[in-house]
Amino acid sequence: MGKKLDAARRELDLARSALAKMETASDVEEFDLQWKEVLGRLTRLWNKTQASLKGDPRFTNAPQVKAVQSDLKSDPLVQYLARARDADEHRSEDITGKIEAGVRFEFDTPKGKLFMRAPNITLDDGTELKATVRGASREYFAPAEVYAVTVNHRGKAYAPPNSHAGRALEDMRPITLARLGIEYYERFLESMARDGWDVDVK
Repeated sequence: MGKKLDAARRELDLARSALAKMETASDVEEFDLQWKEVLGRLTRLWNKTQASLKGDPRFTNAPQVKAVQSDLKSDPLVQYLARARDADEHRSEDITGKIEAGVRFEFDTPKGKLFMRAPNITLDDGTELKATVRGASREYFAPAEVYAVTVNHRGKAYAPPNSHAGRALEDMRPITLARLGIEYYERFLESMARDGWDVDVK
């Protein structure tokens, strides 16, 4: 008796390790590197699951497999994670943006809170002017941030997801997307194991 999903589990463990490093990253470069590591490991998890089980004719009809294949085409989160990884591997543009550390202003609006970093205005001659901000309900120093951006894959644009499994996401920060992606594939592997896909049949 063997464990057919062991290779996929190793990728899941490596994705969890990368997430832990995102949570404790001391600079945006390390955070960005570990975010891309999560993306790569989750893609490899799916690929290694397929490689381990493709010899079984029942595999393509397994409900868990069909669910992932469907989500890769239609679920905003699952699709974005895969396409962001593809863009990082196969294209030259960045899949993240960065905001420098600085004063952050918070405004209360009829539609909710609005956030703004201390703005700089640059004139045509290159002169930078510091704008004065008034009317903020709160202001504080915010650390540098990495954020997910729209990625392009095979001529199609994929925006950072604002929903998953039919529910709105609280935010679209990479660390939130990484946690949800890991949880999604954890549930997938657990379900596959419960249905006996983990065991070699002699």
